[in-house]
Amino acid sequence: MKRDYIEEIISKREREKYNERDGILSNRLGALDAVVQHCVEFIDINGLQSDSYPKQDNEIHRYIPIGVIACVESFFRATVKELIDYGSPFSERAVKLREIKFDFSIVQAIAGKELTVGDFLSHLLPMKSFEDINSTIGTLIGKDFLDELKIYFFDKEDFDENENRFYQLSELTDEIDKEVAEIYSDVKETFKFRNIFCHEAAESNIVDIPKIYKCYENTKNSWKHRINLFGNWSNQITPHQI
Repeated sequence: MKRDYIEEIISKREREKYNERDGILSNRLGALDAVVQHCVEFIDINGLQSDSYPKQDNEIHRYIPIGVIACVESFFRATVKELIDYGSPFSERAVKLREIKFDFSIVQAIAGKELTVGDFLSHLLPMKSFEDINSTIGTLIGKDFLDELKIYFFDKEDFDENENRFYQLSELTDEIDKEVAEIYSDVKETFKFRNIFCHEAAESNIVDIPKIYKCYENTKNSWKHRINLFGNWSNQITPHQI
C-alpha cells in the first residue's frame, strides 16, 4: 500500500504539542531525566542492582536509549524543517540531499499551504544514525556539522562580555578533540542501543547498564563540561546567523 505522507505529517504534527526545537528539549528530555533518576536509584556505578530490584526489571533500562534518540531525531527533524522553510541558502542546498520525489498530491498540499517543503523533506530524510544527522545538517549549512559543533562543548576559561565565550576551531587542542570524540562515540553507541532494543528481542542479561547510562549522559548532557549537546548549538544556529 502506498504511504500517505500528507496524513503521516499532519498526524505527527497533531501528536507533537511541543514540536519546536526548544519545546522538544524542555519537555521530552525533562521527562526522560526523571525516569533516569528513578532508574539509577536501584543500581550502583557498576550496574549491580539492589536485592529489591528484580532482574526482569532490566527491561526498563532499554527504554533510556529509545527515549533519548527519539528526542535527538525529533530535534533534528525540527531543525531541518526550520532551515529549509527559512529559504536561501538552505532551500537551494536542499537539492543536494538524497533524491525524494514529489507526487502531485504533495505539490497540491504545499501549494495549498497544508504543509511546507520543510515539513515534507524533514519527515522523509533518514535519521537512523549520527552519520545521517551529520550528512543532512552538514549539507544544509554547507559545513561539516560535527566539526562545527565541537566548539560548543567548551567555554573559554577567561572571557568577558565583549568576547565570544567559545573557542574557534583552530584553537581546539588535541585533548579537547579527544574528549569530543569520546562524546560522539557514545552518541553513536546510543543509536546502536536504540536499534537493538527496538528491533531485536535481545536477552536482558546482555543489557550493559553502566554503558547505557554513560552513553545517555554524553548524548543528552555532558556534566563534566556542563553543556547540553543540543542546547548550546540550538541557541547559536538560528538561520540568519549561519
